[in-house]
Amino acid sequence: MEELTFGRFIKEKRMALGFSLTEMGAKLGCSAPYLSGMENGKENPADDMVKKISKHLKLNHDDLSRRVEAFRKQNIKGLKAIPSEQVDGVVAFYKTCIQKGISTKDAAEILKERI
Repeated sequence: MEELTFGRFIKEKRMALGFSLTEMGAKLGCSAPYLSGMENGKENPADDMVKKISKHLKLNHDDLSRRVEAFRKQNIKGLKAIPSEQVDGVVAFYKTCIQKGISTKDAAEILKERI
């Protein structure tokens, strides 16, 4: 039997406990759209969020962390498959940001706004 992805796993656990996205988001200190993004594989949770999810969904933290790591590895594998000509523009953008003293975090936010 195939193991559930991180997002599908937490969605099923949340629903089994009877929490809506809004209710669970409030418990976790995040928005319902962000939680939905995690459940649908569009958001990569930070370690502190994984701890909160483990606590509120009564899950084993190590198991959940393993699922998150598998999710991250899958994303990295997908990114490595992007043709280099598509990556070159992003690399140039980041180099420009670094030269202008813009943090990588701010650069990432700028890119998110343009997507």
